[in-house]
Amino acid sequence: MNRIDIAKDWLEEKYWGENLTQKEIAKELNVNLKTVYNYLVKFNIKRGRTGQKHCGPKHWNWKGGYIDSRGYKVVHDREHPNSDSKGRILEHRLVMSNILGRPLESYEQVHHKNGNRADNREENLELTTVLKHIPGHKVICPCCGEDITGRV
Repeated sequence: MNRIDIAKDWLEEKYWGENLTQKEIAKELNVNLKTVYNYLVKFNIKRGRTGQKHCGPKHWNWKGGYIDSRGYKVVHDREHPNSDSKGRILEHRLVMSNILGRPLESYEQVHHKNGNRADNREENLELTTVLKHIPGHKVICPCCGEDITGRV
């Protein structure tokens, strides 16, 4: 069996710098996958694609964002002050922030004029506050479909 020596810097550059998978590195070296894995462990090189280099558009499965359970589009912008610790931000808040040229304050809300939470065109968005935003919405009963705005 042939002995192979892999330099830590070379392996780290291939894995994190060039974004090669363990399988691709193994193929390049003509060794099995377990050998590459063992060297990553030996050199204490972080494994997995959860680092910042693989977030958002750099992630292999990136599709430009996703729609959350409430119907809002979530995008990735790690540098934006309104984004969460994982770099996620609601797209309508990002669009309004770009229109204003500043981050949104916590009390500011963005209203979708046509009611479609995934429609984040500038002309469909307007800046409002919590006190002004909620009264402008109708509350529809999920059971019968009746407008119960005044009763809630």
